[in-house]
Amino acid sequence: NGNTLCLTSQSAIEVDRNGKTVWKVDGLSSAYRVQRLPNGNTLIAERGRSRVIEYDRNKNLVWTFTKVKSPDSAQRLPDGRLLVSGSGGVYLFDNAGNQLWRFPSGQCTAAYQ
Repeated sequence: NGNTLCLTSQSAIEVDRNGKTVWKVDGLSSAYRVQRLPNGNTLIAERGRSRVIEYDRNKNLVWTFTKVKSPDSAQRLPDGRLLVSGSGGVYLFDNAGNQLWRFPSGQCTAAYQ
């Protein structure tokens, strides 16, 4: 749709091509990464609360994931798995939240596939 998602440490914001805010969630704590999902929801790595969260288009918190301490990045993969980097490394989880893989590295601040 041409809109842009951006983060401050405390807000996730979507702006249109004219710079008008069309969606915003406040009250985040050290938000590091944002991803708009195919279903329209928004995935956010919130380092300050050691969680990955998902908001719907109506700004309702619909999902919380807390298995990685201090997440720097989170990416929902096309098959539904979750890739997260945080304290202790990079992790891959299945849809049920089971850890499938871990790369133990204190040097990765973001991971993407």
